[in-house]
Amino acid sequence: MTTLTSLNDILFDQLNRLNKDDCDIKQETERAKAMASLAKEAVGNARLAFEASKHYHGEAGLIERNQKPAMLGND
Repeated sequence: MTTLTSLNDILFDQLNRLNKDDCDIKQETERAKAMASLAKEAVGNARLAFEASKHYHGEAGLIERNQKPAMLGND
């Protein structure tokens, strides 16, 4: 996982697993809690990197596509 898009895909995969009738709900719920906690930290780190890059590249926050922090991806 290298971008927020990848993270989003992983979280939706987990949601699909939870929605299956034959899933071990206890195990998948614990996994989902751990994933949500880690995802929250990843999003927070990306937000911090983005805010820092806005200040680095000027208060207007106009960042060229190829100048975004790598973790935000270029999609």
